[in-house]
Amino acid sequence: MKILSYHPLTKAQTDKIKSLGDIDLTILSAGEDPIPLLKNTEIYFSEFRFTHDLLQAAPKLKWLQVSSAGVNNVPLKELEQRKVLLTNVRGMHGDCISEYVLAMMFALNRKLPYVLKNQQASKWQKFGQSMLKDKTLGIIGLGGIGQVLADKASALGMHVIGLRNSSKPAEHVERIYQHDHLNDFMAASDYVAVCCPLTPETTGLVSAAAIAAMKPTASLINIARGPVVDEEALIAALQNKRIASAALDVFKIEPLPVSSPLWQLDNVIITPHVAGDMEDYSERAAAIFVENVEHYMKHERLRGLVDYKLGY
Repeated sequence: MKILSYHPLTKAQTDKIKSLGDIDLTILSAGEDPIPLLKNTEIYFSEFRFTHDLLQAAPKLKWLQVSSAGVNNVPLKELEQRKVLLTNVRGMHGDCISEYVLAMMFALNRKLPYVLKNQQASKWQKFGQSMLKDKTLGIIGLGGIGQVLADKASALGMHVIGLRNSSKPAEHVERIYQHDHLNDFMAASDYVAVCCPLTPETTGLVSAAAIAAMKPTASLINIARGPVVDEEALIAALQNKRIASAALDVFKIEPLPVSSPLWQLDNVIITPHVAGDMEDYSERAAAIFVENVEHYMKHERLRGLVDYKLGY
């Protein structure tokens, strides 16, 4: 069995994989083209992007592991048609991304963008201050990230509400809204954290109407994918102060073009798609992959198996 890994593996991880059976393991060098090595590959541990060309070069591929939680950068329909198993690393980002959301809520609530601007201008100006305690956090998407975020926000004394397809209760979430009550959910939230996967159903979910339903004192934080939010409507709402502020880690076009009005807004925090970054990201992703190789060899269910019908 041939396994190809885009990511580096430790000697212990390599030894573990080779101990599981008759396995030919190849680890790509930095910048090496995987296409010449894919012809006989059954298992590929890929980066978050896996293109149509890579799939065409891998006629024997049976399982693709990607090192991201999102799978919007892989040819889902073709993989499904080929009956290729697809796994991601969902569950790995809960603590990291929930900390990012908390940091952005603290920063926006304490008006840090204005404070830092005044610091650069040597300007002493006091702002009214408030606490996150007793404010309402609305979480769009109650998967691994959303559930961890709900736990941490509730520990701060926040009220937590959630939006998802089902009405199934979630721990630390006081009320679940379904998509047909999106505007009510938005109106009830002081902070809206967008944590859902990008699928055809969630593309444009945070629409102009949904943004218009928000309180003028409310803020939006997007750590999902740019196309989940109507970016033009959000820009207009921020420019006209129809909502208070936003913290954005993802955008419709990345890198965010220099021409985007978002760069000029003083009520926005922009970060370059780093909410899920961790110093030991590769090591954590590799550990999940090695665990999954063992499951695969034992014909057990793989961790992070993507449901093609749901798109995540």
